[in-house]
Amino acid sequence: MQSVSVSTFKNQCLELFRAVEKNHEEIIVTKHGQTIAMVVPPKNTPNYAWKKLRGTVSFDENELFEEEADVWAEVL
Repeated sequence: MQSVSVSTFKNQCLELFRAVEKNHEEIIVTKHGQTIAMVVPPKNTPNYAWKKLRGTVSFDENELFEEEADVWAEVL
């Protein structure tokens, strides 16, 4: 969890929002050392888990569908 002053938040707002989106972490905004706001990522975003996995999984498309064809051949 990152903490920034209100003046820093004002100057770097777009970058901080991008960081919240990318890292899925909260940012606390302070004024004179007191918390005045929190920027939090949305909860229960349906596609969030899939976005985190993007680029981490690979498979051989031919091998994947080859097994399905075998199963359907047995059924038919």
